[in-house]
Amino acid sequence: MVGCLVRMNALCNDHVDYIRQVAGVDYLGFGGDYDGVNRLPKGLEDVSKYPDLITELINRGWIEEDLKKIIGLNIIRVLRKAEEIRDQMALEGVQPLEDLIPPEFMEGLNNCTYDFS
Repeated sequence: MVGCLVRMNALCNDHVDYIRQVAGVDYLGFGGDYDGVNRLPKGLEDVSKYPDLITELINRGWIEEDLKKIIGLNIIRVLRKAEEIRDQMALEGVQPLEDLIPPEFMEGLNNCTYDFS
């Protein structure tokens, strides 16, 4: 089992099931942002642990087609759609923006422990 906290009432697997129930499997995907995080879920300390999570989802009755979606097919679909929109905007002459949000605009608006200086 993969737990999100040491004192946990729910497992990460429960969260995945809940998101599938609320949003649908087509809007669910895995990603690992392991750089600069302050803590990691127990049992998901790195991407080598993903098979454990997938195994648990299989044990919960997930089908292969849905598992393929959450481990890669969904993000491929989203990125292809983003490319379509990019291409359409280019045809319309829309220029890309590279606006940066100044760190001082974020003060008091974040709940993480990153250093914005």
